Amino acid sequence: MFRLKHSIPAGMACIALAAPALAADAGTSDRYTFGGFGTFGVVHSSEDQADFVSELWQPDGAGYTQDWSADVDTRLGVQFTARPTPKLSAVVQVIVQHDHDGTYSPQLEWANLNYNLTDNFSVRAGRIVLPVFAASDTRKVGYAQPWARPPREVYMLMPTSSSDGASFRYRFNGAHYAHTVEGNYGRNNLVGPPGFGTIRSRDMWGLSYTLERGHFNARVAHQQLRVTGGSSLLLEAFRQFDAQGDAVLARYELRDTPYYLDVLGVSYDPGSWFVSGELGYADSDSFLGSTSGWYVGAGRRFGPFTAYVNHADGKSSVDVVGLDLSQVSPSLTGVAAGLNAALAGFIDTSGIDQTTDIIGVRWDFASSAALKLQLDHTRRNDLSGRVYRQVQPGLKPGGDMTLISIAMDFVF
Repeated sequence: MFRLKHSIPAGMACIALAAPALAADAGTSDRYTFGGFGTFGVVHSSEDQADFVSELWQPDGAGYTQDWSADVDTRLGVQFTARPTPKLSAVVQVIVQHDHDGTYSPQLEWANLNYNLTDNFSVRAGRIVLPVFAASDTRKVGYAQPWARPPREVYMLMPTSSSDGASFRYRFNGAHYAHTVEGNYGRNNLVGPPGFGTIRSRDMWGLSYTLERGHFNARVAHQQLRVTGGSSLLLEAFRQFDAQGDAVLARYELRDTPYYLDVLGVSYDPGSWFVSGELGYADSDSFLGSTSGWYVGAGRRFGPFTAYVNHADGKSSVDVVGLDLSQVSPSLTGVAAGLNAALAGFIDTSGIDQTTDIIGVRWDFASSAALKLQLDHTRRNDLSGRVYRQVQPGLKPGGDMTLISIAMDFVF
């Protein structure tokens, strides 16, 4: 797989060309269905000292590397579903998007079996979606989102969207409301951009509850896991300071570290207009610290056009505790002071403290395609390096960034 910039990636083109033939073979019967989704988008960033990216693992994006980037939002997905019996179904979903190594390589997003034990209770095993957010099932499907992309201040709290394991879903009605309870258990490996390493998540388990009545939907979810990250050369450098250095490592490195996430989401959509919001809080005894994120958005539909706004906020909190210079050998005081300063910078660029205001318009020009034009204005209270890539020394705290996003979303 080679890298192809400024044009439709080769992997996406191959899948797009094969899709009609696959669809014809699969047909639209009750037993077999084939479909897909995609986004072709370009993004411009006014920040030339860092790259705006939409996913944690993307190595670069819009800003420093390219004024206009087609890598941020562009993706193509195909899904095949088989229902050999009324109770048993299987689904496979493959997505092509800008990956950690800069290529567009197909990735297996879902591959699982679902069995309906009763009309209300089902179990699933394989590679499954993580039901954490309101848009978890459609997180990659731009056409299903009112905005160009899910607000990063919230959705970056759980950068992975699937796990290898099992889940259950129980749905029942009562007192004029529909209730859904979901649980999941599994594991996941997430490969970051060059130099970031692989993040291994184990003992992932979670529960969620959804309440629905008419146009109203409310959802609460809890997810927790144990995380081990790739080694950091900076943190490893603290080992030379014996017990003090080991204490710094134990405090900040990702080594089978618990990570907790709680999310609350509410939406109301009667058709001609909508309002929605989500609030998330994550906590970890590592350099990630505690992070809260929330957004509230609204929109009004005028025939095929939808005008929308969104306000999002994300903030991290972590104490910086380095080496006690008074306990360090005089010959190593300079080295220790340098490591303390580097640690403070590392933690600063690993967090987020920013707000984003969004205004946009969506045009559903066809029954299965929509064109979006969106303007984002982000105010950074610090470097907020967790949500950027290719961060340069010239990136200043307190800076502003303006994004222009143009995207065509479609389903088939």
